[in-house]
Amino acid sequence: MKPVFEAMTSLIMFIMIAMIASHPGRALAGRADLVLYNGNVITVDESLPRARAVAVAGERILYVGDDQAALAMAGPNAKRIDLQGRTLI
Repeated sequence: MKPVFEAMTSLIMFIMIAMIASHPGRALAGRADLVLYNGNVITVDESLPRARAVAVAGERILYVGDDQAALAMAGPNAKRIDLQGRTLI
């Protein structure tokens, strides 16, 4: 079961990086339903090559940047995932 979970996690992270590239360092209106924080986020954007957190609502990335701002965007039922220093690509 663990290899399947790790494969799914890697796939989700890969998809998210493609979305991050289109919205780096910007916040859009709305509340996040998923916040990934305390990580090493590699954005592949020269203006913001690394970040610590990502806030997502549905299929849209709302914010890429620091933990505090990303967590502040979390909606009341948001899932918060502590990456514990792991890399999100």
